[in-house]
Amino acid sequence: MSDVRIYCTDEYKKKIKIMAVKNGMTVSDMLLKIVNEAISGANDNESLQSELESINTVLSQNGGKMTAEERQKLKDRRNEIRKILQKGE
Repeated sequence: MSDVRIYCTDEYKKKIKIMAVKNGMTVSDMLLKIVNEAISGANDNESLQSELESINTVLSQNGGKMTAEERQKLKDRRNEIRKILQKGE
C-alpha cells in the first residue's frame, strides 16, 4: 500500500480531523472516500465496496465510543451500500 499527501496549514489540518471525527471516521478513511468519489463516481462498485469496508472498520474500532445516532447513521449507510451492490450483481 502507498500513501497520498496533502500539504496544508496546521489550522486546516485541525478542521479536517474534527470533520472526520464528527463523521465517525479516521482522516485517512474520510480522504479516501472523497478521492474515490471524485475519481470513480458515487455509484461505482469499487468505490462503494471501499466505503463499505471503511464503515465496517469504523464500526468495529470506534463503535463503542460513538453515540447511538452516529452508529445508526453508519449502519444505515452500510445497508444502503449493500442493497446497491446486490442489485448490481
